[in-house]
Amino acid sequence: MSFHYIIAGDHDMAVAVKSDWTWDVMYDYVRDQSELLHPKGRDRIFRMGLIEIVNPKVMLPNDFATRTPYLIGIK
Repeated sequence: MSFHYIIAGDHDMAVAVKSDWTWDVMYDYVRDQSELLHPKGRDRIFRMGLIEIVNPKVMLPNDFATRTPYLIGIK
């Protein structure tokens, strides 16, 4: 069984992910693989290949779509 996630960060940077991991395992993986940008700061960075996501959050596709959608063709 595979699951779909969105790893989203600041400034609307996001990556779609398909994985066999449950949400809890994916959340722990992103948290463990993230590192501080500066030793005295709170911002974290998650790297996936060449993509860098600042302050990553694991979301489900529906959660991401309702976060900040663009409204097109709505009166």
